Amino acid sequence: MDNLSDEQLAKLGEFQAITGIDSIETALDWMTSHGWNLEKAVQGVFNGSSNDIGQASTPTAAGPSDEGLRRRNVGSSNSSTSASTLPNNRGPSGTLRGPNTFWQRLFYPVTLSLRIVWVLFQFATSIFPLNLIFPSSTPPRIGNASRDPQYTAARFLLDYEAKYGDVHPAFFQGTYSQALEICKRELRCLLVYLHSPEHDATTPFCTTTLASPALLTFLREKRFLVWAGDVRESEAFMVSNTLLTTRYPFLAVIAPQGGSKMVVVERFEGVIDAEVLVAALGVQLARVDGVLSNVRADRERHEQARILREQQEEAYNASLRADQEKARRAQEEKERIAKEKEEEERKQQEILSRREQKAARKAFLKENMAPEPETGEIAKIGIRLPNGERLTRRFRAVENTVQDLYDFVEAQDLTPIDLESEFEVINTYPRRVLLDKTQTIKEAGLYPNSSVMVEEAD
Repeated sequence: MDNLSDEQLAKLGEFQAITGIDSIETALDWMTSHGWNLEKAVQGVFNGSSNDIGQASTPTAAGPSDEGLRRRNVGSSNSSTSASTLPNNRGPSGTLRGPNTFWQRLFYPVTLSLRIVWVLFQFATSIFPLNLIFPSSTPPRIGNASRDPQYTAARFLLDYEAKYGDVHPAFFQGTYSQALEICKRELRCLLVYLHSPEHDATTPFCTTTLASPALLTFLREKRFLVWAGDVRESEAFMVSNTLLTTRYPFLAVIAPQGGSKMVVVERFEGVIDAEVLVAALGVQLARVDGVLSNVRADRERHEQARILREQQEEAYNASLRADQEKARRAQEEKERIAKEKEEEERKQQEILSRREQKAARKAFLKENMAPEPETGEIAKIGIRLPNGERLTRRFRAVENTVQDLYDFVEAQDLTPIDLESEFEVINTYPRRVLLDKTQTIKEAGLYPNSSVMVEEAD
């Protein structure tokens, strides 16, 4: 004990007060075996589990049903003190210690009888649930469904309205942790109501105080979030241990502090008038409003700064997108111009190539032109060139074809028709373009005499 810190001593005292374990050695064993985690150690006792060094031997740890444990912890002072006054004559390992003082020897038969009665009671409750031995008006919790906080909240609301009516605060349908997170995020006050049906004051408190129009209006206007729970359920029972509840009905006001944590600013234990409760809640709300106003202002500044940053980032991104779009268009224009230039160069190259080919063909035709025939079936054709010059040429009516006429014309100076352009030979009367170059001169109707002209083809 001398090596324990003040915090550990405080936790040890709270553990003994909650569990009813009088033996310091046993309580110390439970706390050390659970790493000085008060909630885990209490839960281990209530669940009937053993710690690392063996079973705790006090009446609380001997394994009564959950219903019995809840009745002991949330019931009247008479029911809670009956077990704690029993002598504890077991050591840390669970061995029975004999009486070692005069008074202990004197009252040993009485305490031994009490222990025997308690053991028999524990044995009975381990076989028959307490709600069968001591019938209760509250419906029993069946199966694992009661351990679901969402189900528990809905079940509590149904049971509450069935017994006390539907005029009550708007109970939050969620877990205690969820209610804390919402109040922390929205900077609202949380009103916690711990409900114990076993107390005589519970019914008038629910039908008068919690049903008061003044209280309901105040809670609604001041945006209080109300969370309620039945202390016979595991979550509400843990909340009652956390808030160190000693009397019922119990109310606690939990408010945000600094925006990062929630603290209890007021507690109400026992019966309280609705007007007094509203006045007290108004006083506490006025106290925390200053802190909440500062937190709200700070959040507003952060929000404005965030919005400003987002606007600046959006403006920057818009400018960046505009620059990128401008650069993209410039690049596309550059590529288009380059492509057009390349296409123009290709066309010019094709024209140049075609001119060279035409010039070479013209020279070839001039050098290899057949002489005019002198005898046989001869067709005499007059040719008018594009520059107005007129030529006359004789062709064999049967041996020569229209292609020979085209070759003769191609060998001439066809200005102003460009060298790379195509031309066509047209019979003047009747006017028709000589397209079939495989026909003989005679077949084309140019025998014995005809007149043609040369024009640029479309």
